Amino acid sequence: LTLSPRRYFSPMGLFQRFHLVSKKPMIVSEYGVDAFNLSPQLEGWNAFDTMGSEDEVSQADWLVTMVEDLVRHATTCAAGCATRIISGGAIMAWVDEYWKGKGVTPVPTNDERVPTITRVCPSLKEYLHSPCGYASPTQPDLYVNEEWFGIMAVKRRCFINKVDLLRPRAAYFMLKLIWGEGGSCTPFLGQDPAKMPYDPEKHVNCGRAMKSYILRTMETFMRAEAEAFHQIKLVPGKPVPIFAHFENFSAMLLHPKGVINPVSTNLQSTFLTCHA
Repeated sequence: LTLSPRRYFSPMGLFQRFHLVSKKPMIVSEYGVDAFNLSPQLEGWNAFDTMGSEDEVSQADWLVTMVEDLVRHATTCAAGCATRIISGGAIMAWVDEYWKGKGVTPVPTNDERVPTITRVCPSLKEYLHSPCGYASPTQPDLYVNEEWFGIMAVKRRCFINKVDLLRPRAAYFMLKLIWGEGGSCTPFLGQDPAKMPYDPEKHVNCGRAMKSYILRTMETFMRAEAEAFHQIKLVPGKPVPIFAHFENFSAMLLHPKGVINPVSTNLQSTFLTCHA
């Protein structure tokens, strides 16, 4: 499956619904976050460089949260787990794809930024790095910038041997911490005991505490977005109602003026603290 869930997979209920009809493991074939914050200059001359700026911090923050969510659902998860159904996932993309800005399709929205960016998009020049895309609630800035999904940026184009010089973004180093240097605090079934962050049999409460924490941060995120996009005030202690769930994407495409990313606090879970 190719999934674009916003910051978390879990609240969409896809894993649970899939598990009801199939006991086979699921592979998420594509998911990702772009590294551009659309903030166009609304007056004056318009060009690609007046449409916003690179935002690799939000990309890294959201992408690692999504990775952690998949890890909790992994078939090999040993502690702090949710429904264990995921056998893998592929992040889009290794490097920015400059040609994708020419094939974007407008999406109906009242976003006041869209009329401005349509003055320079779609981009017909594949050698230029454009901010072109379409409105979508799946990204931190509510806009998919198709050419900016790489965990690597092109530092310098090379026209001699056709090999570009790349620059790692923050997401690359965060993923390296998780996958290459033991940054995840999730123990896995069959894992070398020497590489386990902790023994889940000896420290039973550790997994429970991390699971509780991620559920609380997820709830905080959902409540903040529900109140912002639906303009309602939720009663403390009560769950977010179904109609205000951020899976209701139409509420975000018709979002209140000025509301882009209402969750300004870092909700990163404790999964990255064991080996940091």
